[in-house]
Amino acid sequence: MENNEIKQNVQNEQNVNVPEPQCLHKWNWGAFIFGWIWGIGTGVGYAFLTLIPYVNIVMAFVLGAKGSKWAWEKQKNEKTPDEFDDSQHKWAVAGGIYFLVVVVLSIIIAIAGN
Repeated sequence: MENNEIKQNVQNEQNVNVPEPQCLHKWNWGAFIFGWIWGIGTGVGYAFLTLIPYVNIVMAFVLGAKGSKWAWEKQKNEKTPDEFDDSQHKWAVAGGIYFLVVVVLSIIIAIAGN
């Protein structure tokens, strides 16, 4: 039996079958870390719910889980699946770099404060 990601297809507005991007069913680190900023870049309006206190914690996890699907729905007529995978990978790398910088700076500040 073939991989579910390969078997599933979506149709764009021109009624042409477009295979789903590989990242569609994976955790989206860019959406999880950047929230509303990622939402602006991908056109996902739900990401603005991260600006609401207490809702933001839940929405970060929702975006991490569902963000790729929502972004693909907004961008499938503008990007190929490979372009979409590449753009989401760049968001994930940026999120990883941001996380590491925050951790390193926090450690430096904690050490300097003693």
